[in-house]
Amino acid sequence: MNPQVANTLFRDVLPGGATVQNEFFPEGTMIGAAIWSVHRNEDHFTDAHTFIPERFLGETEEERKAAKKCWFPFSTGPRTCVGQRFAYAMLALTVGRMLYRYDMRLSPQAPCCGSRPVSEKCTDRKFKSWIGLKVDGPVAQLRARQV
Repeated sequence: MNPQVANTLFRDVLPGGATVQNEFFPEGTMIGAAIWSVHRNEDHFTDAHTFIPERFLGETEEERKAAKKCWFPFSTGPRTCVGQRFAYAMLALTVGRMLYRYDMRLSPQAPCCGSRPVSEKCTDRKFKSWIGLKVDGPVAQLRARQV
């Protein structure tokens, strides 16, 4: 829900210029959109402020492609993060190991969403930086599984 780099992914407008949202930008202009705002755009994602990881599974191939088209937490194009594959591998290993070893739940004292009713759950957090998105929580409680 929170990309690690929130700032804008700037690109140079190619020869001939470009029209974006009915506004013309001449050749050489740097334009861009912040990853956070693209990931939360209701034009791209239904209920964009809600954590719904299954949106990437989709009912059809078109739905899966549409969801992945506007999801790029590691940037995109020639500026894609060089550590992206390593990060995904480490994430898969870490999450798999945690699911195997622990029972987990969201803490009732979590700074966001923990004890609130579903109708009042928050979707935004206060960011502590404009370059990296350091946020508090959500806080999980873990209990070692009895094997």
